[in-house]
Amino acid sequence: LLEGIHSRLRRQYPSLKVMYLTAESFANYFTEALREHRLPAFRRKFRGVDVLLVDDVDFLSSKRVIQEEFLHTVKQLEGHQRQIVVTADSHPRLLSRMSDELTTRFLSGIVCRVENPDRETRMKIVESRAARLEAEIAPEACAYIAQRFTNNVRELIGALNCLDTYYGMTRRRIGL
Repeated sequence: LLEGIHSRLRRQYPSLKVMYLTAESFANYFTEALREHRLPAFRRKFRGVDVLLVDDVDFLSSKRVIQEEFLHTVKQLEGHQRQIVVTADSHPRLLSRMSDELTTRFLSGIVCRVENPDRETRMKIVESRAARLEAEIAPEACAYIAQRFTNNVRELIGALNCLDTYYGMTRRRIGL
C-alpha cells in the first residue's frame, strides 16, 4: 500500500519531498544519529519532508526513546500541515506497548483495515506483475497462482518470483 502511495506521489507531484521507509529504518537512523552526535541533521532530514510514509510502525512498540523522537517528528510535520501515513499489523488501540500520545495521534487520522484481496484483484495483481517479468508465464499458470495464494499480495509476488527464477534457469515457458 505504501509503495503505491509513494509511487503515485512521486509521479503526480515530483516537486514534493516524499520519504518512504520502515519504522525499523527510522529507529536505525535515529540510533546512529544519537551515537554519532548528529541529531540535528537527523531531525532536519525527517522533519523537512512534505510526506512521511512509515511502514510497520508497530516495530516501535516498547522502544520508548525512539517513540518519543517519532512523536516529535509527527508533531513537527503536523504543525507544518505535512502528511503522514503509517501502517501497522494491528489497529492502533491494539498496539499496547505504544505511547498513548502516539496511539491517539494514529487514531486521529483515517484508520482502515486492509483485507486480503479477492480473487479478481489477485488475478489483476498477478497479471500485472507477470507482465513486468522476463518469464513467459501462461495465462492458466497466472490463474492458478491467483487461486492458490489467497492470504496476501506478498505470497503472490513470491510465487511469481520463484517462477521467474525457474524461467531464468531453464528458459522454458511456465505452464500450468
